[in-house]
Amino acid sequence: MSALVSVLTFGMNIILKAYEPAAATVFGVYFKLQSFVYMPVFGMNNGIVPIIAYNYGAGKPKRITDTLKLGVICSVVIMIVGLLLFQLIPVQLLGMFAPTDDMIRLGETALRIFSVSFVFAGVSIVLSSGFQALGNGFYSMIVFIVRLIVPTLPLAWLFGIIGGVDCIWWSLPVSDLLGLIVAILLMRRIYKNVISKMYDKQDESSAQVAKALSIPYYDRTIIDVTAKESGFDPKYIERAEQTTTTSFLYNLAINGMYTQPLTDQLFSAECRVIKALADKGQCVIVGRCADYVLREQYSTFDVFVHSTDDFRCGRIC
Repeated sequence: MSALVSVLTFGMNIILKAYEPAAATVFGVYFKLQSFVYMPVFGMNNGIVPIIAYNYGAGKPKRITDTLKLGVICSVVIMIVGLLLFQLIPVQLLGMFAPTDDMIRLGETALRIFSVSFVFAGVSIVLSSGFQALGNGFYSMIVFIVRLIVPTLPLAWLFGIIGGVDCIWWSLPVSDLLGLIVAILLMRRIYKNVISKMYDKQDESSAQVAKALSIPYYDRTIIDVTAKESGFDPKYIERAEQTTTTSFLYNLAINGMYTQPLTDQLFSAECRVIKALADKGQCVIVGRCADYVLREQYSTFDVFVHSTDDFRCGRIC
């Protein structure tokens, strides 16, 4: 992002100096002032990204959407405060930089126009952090390019021809509005292709049965608890469940000596977790060979669900 800001500043300085040298100074002053408004939003985003990423890995879509909604609300509140300051006391804000009469004349109008974009930018920034957390950093880059480069510089050049310096200032709000539109469209795409499917998985028949009986439901939880007990990364456990490797050389390379294979170690850890969950009382457990693990010591009701290959491919694609 720093590189994009540098390109924007360089391009705007060239355009503005063609009209009034003081205009480029005003633009630099604006970027220093707006950082006080944007920094709290960027700081909040640093907390939002790991929260969304963790809940994405944990398969909890409601927490993802709740985090995004709360982030947007907080960002809008912060940006509205900044908007009011820039609208009500632009001269006082410029006064911190020992301005000339030309700077005050140009800057008063510029700060008021620039601040119109704050709310648009705030929402875009939060949605962009959501893209990063959900593994779509390319979408985030697209939004920032639209906000800061395309079409900001072409618009600034065009608006300058149409209405002079005071018209150039509007290139930023227009670009931020376009960036917001792009961010919303991309988030709708992410919601449809990623988040909504997570809701679908939560609404499987097993979860519905557990809800109807008012008993606990365990699926992804087993991986998380096993990871905590065994010390293995949850992603590794999830992969190991789907691709078992029992090669002598593989286990020798990983363990340093041929003891119990890693896959067997993980299975033993999951067995202990499943039995511990069953000891707590009635529950619904999905997969992980729970029917086999609990076959002797517990009274179980086992359900096996199957479908055609076409249906299964369509569900995960």
